[in-house]
Amino acid sequence: MEEDNIFKYKTLNTIYPHKRREVKRTIMSIEQHSQETKDRIKKAIKETRKRRSTMHCATYIVKVDPTFLKKNPTLDEKITRLFLEAKWFKNHILSHNLIFSDKPHSLKKAEVVMKDKSIETRDLKTLGSHMKQSIISSIKDDIKGLSTLKKNGHKVGRLKPCKEVSSIGLKEHGNTYRVDTKNNRVHVQKVGWLRVNGLKQLPETVDFSTACLVHKSDGYYIHITAYSAKDTERVFVKDTYVGIDMGLKTSITLSDGEKFDFYVEEPDRLKKLRRKLSRQHKGSDNYVKTLNEIKKIEQHLTNKKKDMAYKLVSDLSHFEHVFFQDEMISSWKRKTCYVKGGKKIQYGILGRVKSLLKEKDWATMIGKHHATTQTCVCGAKNKHQLDERIYFCSHCGYSDDRDVHAAKNMVRFATHDVRYKIDSPQGLGIAPVEETTSAIHFNVIDIAQNSKWFLMKQETNSSSVSW
Repeated sequence: MEEDNIFKYKTLNTIYPHKRREVKRTIMSIEQHSQETKDRIKKAIKETRKRRSTMHCATYIVKVDPTFLKKNPTLDEKITRLFLEAKWFKNHILSHNLIFSDKPHSLKKAEVVMKDKSIETRDLKTLGSHMKQSIISSIKDDIKGLSTLKKNGHKVGRLKPCKEVSSIGLKEHGNTYRVDTKNNRVHVQKVGWLRVNGLKQLPETVDFSTACLVHKSDGYYIHITAYSAKDTERVFVKDTYVGIDMGLKTSITLSDGEKFDFYVEEPDRLKKLRRKLSRQHKGSDNYVKTLNEIKKIEQHLTNKKKDMAYKLVSDLSHFEHVFFQDEMISSWKRKTCYVKGGKKIQYGILGRVKSLLKEKDWATMIGKHHATTQTCVCGAKNKHQLDERIYFCSHCGYSDDRDVHAAKNMVRFATHDVRYKIDSPQGLGIAPVEETTSAIHFNVIDIAQNSKWFLMKQETNSSSVSW
């Protein structure tokens, strides 16, 4: 710091030799002002972190209105240009190894490799400095991921130039982007105001953080991260417990006997388009058109599966405690004992449901090594083959549906692990012989009764057993 001051003083002294004292005072005032600014920023960051520690963080997804873009072609061109410049900037940084250079976000031009392998220099007019910083930070995250894989013994290569950039970070609210909830619009830096759909889902009082502009096959989306006051307590029925068994024969089986199959099969049109794409020349205009049509249909199917997963988890939230097992769902694709096992996982929602339940504090995941299928409620273990769909205990004579029995065992194992107190057997979804009551269940089908994606509901009457 002292060396910098001496250098500044000597430089200005040569220019203004007759104003030595004034130059020195100027340098000191500038340094004092910069230090005050740094202290003020640090204080603001601390206050923000302290305030947000008691708040609820959530990401809200809003979609840019496609009809609005059609009516305003200039804005559509600006967004297209924005993602194009993001690709140029990222490839320029990677090709010239400028990731850790001094202020790479200040670049105003980027070199672009053309089809004939010639190099042209393009101006970065639409891409702002904050957007450039977000791209650089994403590159650094990729490098960290590759280094971690390399440490673990995996063979990794270098980051290659990308064909397209699908997301651009908007770091700072009020500068990079602004939200106008009254008029349902979002302002993106150097693009303008964009009409969006979905701002009504935001709470009335919200503290905006970062955002991300995402380009998908069906349009543009903005992912807004915001902090709000924590919601009221969850509405649930006290002393209700339910276990969830996931499988290929039946997607979801609950401990109270309810069974659901969630299956979103690909339409015939998608299969025809894929065959058409395989016959077209890669990189041609018709190839790109067909590929965009395929991406739109795939995005539509993904939205359907997300909708089903969120509805199911929302329905399960009415139980006080939900228990599920750490199933290796990805490995089920390699199972040869099931017919079309890979397709069932691909078209199903099991992976999404599992990831959503992991985030909930009212859901408990038990270890995958617990023998939920082979262990009886009496404690005895009985080996059963996969084709045996009815569980029978040779020790106590208990019999039940295989999947329902596994779901009940999950509750039994989990309650012992986390030490939940169960006042009655009804809490496990198991009723004594002389009674017929079972655990309370809120039907997913009732929530989405008009939904055509809930294809099958299987009802089974769970067997009664005494402890």
